[in-house]
Amino acid sequence: MPETWPGQTRPLVIGVDFDGTVAEDLGVWGGPGVFGDPNPEVRTLLYELRTAGWVIVLWSCRGDVERMQQFCEAHDFPIDYYNENPYWHEERGDNPAKLKGDIYLDDKAVNPVGLTAVELSDRIAELINARHERIEEHGNR
Repeated sequence: MPETWPGQTRPLVIGVDFDGTVAEDLGVWGGPGVFGDPNPEVRTLLYELRTAGWVIVLWSCRGDVERMQQFCEAHDFPIDYYNENPYWHEERGDNPAKLKGDIYLDDKAVNPVGLTAVELSDRIAELINARHERIEEHGNR
């Protein structure tokens, strides 16, 4: 696993979503402090990335950052920053709402590179169907 891109002096940054990525997606918003079970495969990956020198940023729309931090610490997730934008100020000077990450790990992401509109539509349909299944499985917690 590379530590940085060629010509880049800072370490690689991965932005990691919380619901559905670090914690199991319950399908519906359960409210502050209501989280799914921890995802052990994501935890293992994050430890591999940290060992390779990556910076790990939990990046979430949730407002309860303190509770997410407590969850990650209680379940031994190696998170370096919570909804913060490391390196952005020194590179750009302002603070955008979007994380400047090199890679993003998110259960709701679709990478359009190399896909046709039909393939993209199919991938989006797969994500929607999976979400409906989680809602049926967990109900409205």
